Amino acid sequence: MRLLPVAASLVLLSSCTALQETLSAVFGTAAAAQCAARPAGYDGPCPYGALPAFFDDFAYTSAAFPAPAADSGSLFGTNAWAIGDGAVQSRGWFRYNRNDLPVPGEVAFETPSVLLFRFREGLRAEDVPRSIVIFSGATMTSGTYHWRVRLSPHWSGQQLRQSTWLFSPEFFYFDDRTPGDERRYNYASELDFENENHFQGERVGGAFRPDYVTRMSVTNHVGEVHGPAVDARLSHAGPVAWHEGRDILARDGPGRPPFAMKAPQSEWSDRWLHLLLVVDDAAQTVTYRMLPADPRPGDPMAPVAARTVTMGEAFYPRFPMAAAFSLHWPEAEGRLDGTVTLEADWAYHTPVVGLSVEEVLQQVELLREQEIHRANTT
Repeated sequence: MRLLPVAASLVLLSSCTALQETLSAVFGTAAAAQCAARPAGYDGPCPYGALPAFFDDFAYTSAAFPAPAADSGSLFGTNAWAIGDGAVQSRGWFRYNRNDLPVPGEVAFETPSVLLFRFREGLRAEDVPRSIVIFSGATMTSGTYHWRVRLSPHWSGQQLRQSTWLFSPEFFYFDDRTPGDERRYNYASELDFENENHFQGERVGGAFRPDYVTRMSVTNHVGEVHGPAVDARLSHAGPVAWHEGRDILARDGPGRPPFAMKAPQSEWSDRWLHLLLVVDDAAQTVTYRMLPADPRPGDPMAPVAARTVTMGEAFYPRFPMAAAFSLHWPEAEGRLDGTVTLEADWAYHTPVVGLSVEEVLQQVELLREQEIHRANTT
């Protein structure tokens, strides 16, 4: 995921504590609630009987912008969010960046409680000045992240990317302008799930030629360094080869690694998936998993579901991060050969490290049973 242009005034902001008006009648008090499901080793508070969490069930009716009224029903408007005691009216998500720049394609809610991003077949490159991107207003740090998503398939010949990721609202640029040195260093924390056929390929005659093989790639990103003679990833120790800090959970096409030989793209596209990300401050590691939401007997996805990718402290995030979803068509010319979509059922984060998929699903159900569709009790 390349860094996106973001306004210089970007600041860390928790969307659910941004406004002081408390709507206690909406959710009441959570201060005395007991844990309905307490993971081993956790002895902290349990607002509403659940773990402290950022949770959005995407129970909106539109993606209208602007949508200034309270309880707008719009993804980009103000709505009631449960906090530790009562609720606040706040925005949960921003369009592209904190300037709410226009995005191409569609952001919609055609199915209740399912967020849909879509580029339709035939879309022209000149009609795509930027990607579809949304960022959460809340910022988060270590803990367990979990998204339930569905991805449309890719096809050979066009670069496509569907991303579920984290990105720090703060980032910094440094120029190293010694004589003959025009490098620029960009520092920003970023953690990615990227279903893409954009980054891999080979250089022929100095030009990059993508192979259009679809991969569910995962990435830790501390920053980048660019210049006339360098294009590298930044680790905590300095610039490294671009492929470092990146790995693959699943891969289509020839040359698939052993764990994915029986799981081509057709096995994970158009299928609900759990994307699980654990950010562990104590161990300084980030661990990624990708599991089907509907495991089946003899499932070709079983080797992928059993796989974890763990990256160590060299690329551990420096800053709090906002949750993000995006849909990219990086082609410089032409038209889309087919429709590409990304759907999200819900987004969840708790500061509690290391929850399993089953434990997260239990926490989501606890909130849904109380009709809490948006919460930030962290």
